[in-house]
Amino acid sequence: IKQRPGVPVVLDPVLVCKETHDVAVSELCQELIRFFPHVSVITPNLPEAELLAGHEIKTLEDMKAAAQKLHDLGAPAVIIKGGNRLSQD
Repeated sequence: IKQRPGVPVVLDPVLVCKETHDVAVSELCQELIRFFPHVSVITPNLPEAELLAGHEIKTLEDMKAAAQKLHDLGAPAVIIKGGNRLSQD
């Protein structure tokens, strides 16, 4: 990343293959967050965004709050995938 400044970089964190969560995933989340300021955009799915933001995403408002938290952690742009699975309440 440092060798190619100006080249857009997409970080698609593959953290959730199954609905499991353990200490190794938590540690990996912290390592991924360190990359946020060095990429152009992050594209987590809903479960990955929940892990990275540290809270459940059940509604559009939850999704917006998670995106804002990830932005506040250093991600210049955030696209959370899978919003069609959110509650319509």
